[in-house]
Amino acid sequence: MAYTNLITRNEEVFVRAKGNPFLYTDLQGLRQYSIGALDGSALHERLEGDGFETTASISFEHVFLKLGAKQIEVMLIGRAVMKHMLATIPKLASL
Repeated sequence: MAYTNLITRNEEVFVRAKGNPFLYTDLQGLRQYSIGALDGSALHERLEGDGFETTASISFEHVFLKLGAKQIEVMLIGRAVMKHMLATIPKLASL
């Protein structure tokens, strides 16, 4: 098996809606929040397996909309994906 040189990094981040006083200091501090994530993603499965309260959606756009509708308190998404979606989908930018 051969591996290429690193071409990019994927940083997963927890995102909250504007105005939400969401605070935490470590991963265990997230247990008090409802977390939205992409259905079938490895990180969603890990959070769920570790006993976190999660809500899965079929697309990141749906996760964003749940966040805006206050159906979840925080979402898990790659930073680059989040920035791209906020720049290209106007209805999400207001969140």
